[in-house]
Amino acid sequence: MMRPFDDALEAVVTQVGVWRGVERVGLSEAVGRRLARDYEAPENIPAAPTSAMDGYAFAWEASRTHYRLCGRVAAGEMPTRRVESGEAMKVMTGALLPEGADTVVPIEKVEVVGEEIVIVDAIAKGSHVRGIGQEIKQAERLLERGRRIGFAEIGLLAQFGAATVDVKMRPVVGVLSTGSELVEPGEARRHPAQIRSVNNHLIVALASEMGAHVHNFGVAGDAKELLAQRIADAFNHCDLVVTTGGVSVGDFDFVKEIVHESEMEIVVNKSAIKPGQHLVIARKEDKWLLALPGFSYSALVTFRLFGGAILEYWLADRRGLSWEDAIAGADFVKRSNKTEFVPVRVVVYEGGYHVMPTERYGITSADISTLLGCDALMMIPAQRQGVVLGDKVKILSWRIA
Repeated sequence: MMRPFDDALEAVVTQVGVWRGVERVGLSEAVGRRLARDYEAPENIPAAPTSAMDGYAFAWEASRTHYRLCGRVAAGEMPTRRVESGEAMKVMTGALLPEGADTVVPIEKVEVVGEEIVIVDAIAKGSHVRGIGQEIKQAERLLERGRRIGFAEIGLLAQFGAATVDVKMRPVVGVLSTGSELVEPGEARRHPAQIRSVNNHLIVALASEMGAHVHNFGVAGDAKELLAQRIADAFNHCDLVVTTGGVSVGDFDFVKEIVHESEMEIVVNKSAIKPGQHLVIARKEDKWLLALPGFSYSALVTFRLFGGAILEYWLADRRGLSWEDAIAGADFVKRSNKTEFVPVRVVVYEGGYHVMPTERYGITSADISTLLGCDALMMIPAQRQGVVLGDKVKILSWRIA
C-alpha cells in the first residue's frame, strides 16, 4: 500500500536521531560547515565608545563652535588625556573616544585655524560615536547551532576572537547505482543496450552540496548476492546509503528482497508521489537506507525529499523540509491523483517568489534534461487538480539553507 507523501515524510523525520558528531576546525577551514553549538558574544562590541569617522572628538555644548586642539588618537591607541570643556581631540575611524568627549564632528565639517577647529555645520550631540554594545551586546546569541557558516559568520567568529570553531562532522553518504545495463562515464559501451550511469553522480553532487561527506560506490550489477554484499559493505562505512534502481517489479529488481531479508526496519514502502512512488526507506539503529527508483529525475527528487529531510535534521537541526511560499507564474498540468513534484524556475517579482516552467518542462522522469534551468521543486498536493496562474504554491530549494 502506498503511503501519502505527508505520512511517509513524517514516518521518516520522527525516527531520525540527533546528529552528535562534532569536530573542531580552524576558522579558515569552517566555511560551508554547520555550527555544532550556539555562539554568544564574549564581550560588548564595541567594548568602549569609539569614533565612527575621521574627525574631532569633543564634549558637545549647544552654543560653542570653536574648540582648542589638544592632541590626536589613532585606531589601536589609548588616549593620553581627558578632553575638557572647550577642547577637541583629533580621532581616526575606530579610535577610542577620549574620556570627557561625547560627540565626533567629521573632518569635512570643520575648518582648522591655527590650534583651533571651527565647526562650520551644526552637529547633534552624540553624532558619529559608536556606543558600548551598539553593534553586539555581551552574551547576545547571533550564531545558532546548525547554522551554515559563510563569510558573514566567519567575520563574526573572528570578531568574537574564535581561532577555532566547533562544527558538525559531515554525515557519510554512500551512493550505489544498480543495473547490469549501466556503464560509468569514460567506460566504453560494449553494445547499444548499455547506458551511462548518471544517478550515482547526480546524487553524489547534490549530497555534497547539502554538506555531506560522500562516497561514490559506482555501479553494481543485477546479481542478487553480489548486490547484497555491496549494500552491506556500504552500510558498514556510511550513515546513509542511497541505491538507485532495483525497487520496482521487474525480474531483476532485487533491492526490496535484500532489504526484507536483512535486519533493517522498513519505514516506508512506496509513497503516493510522482515521480518516485517505487521506493523503500529502511533503517538499522541510527543508519538509513534509501532505495530509490532508477529514472534519474525520480531518483533525484526522492533523494531531495527523503534524504534531504534526514540531512536537514542532522546538519541544520530542522525536522521536515524547508518549504517556501511562491506564486504560480503559469499554468501547470497535473497528471495523477498523487502528490506531484514539478521542476520550476524561480524569479523574484514584486518582492516575492514566482515560479515558471523550466525550459524542458513536460519531459518524462526518464530524462535528465528535465533538470535544465531547474531552481526548485514545486509541490502539487494530491487533493489539487492542478495549478493555474496566480495560485499560491510551496517550493523546495535543491540545497539546504
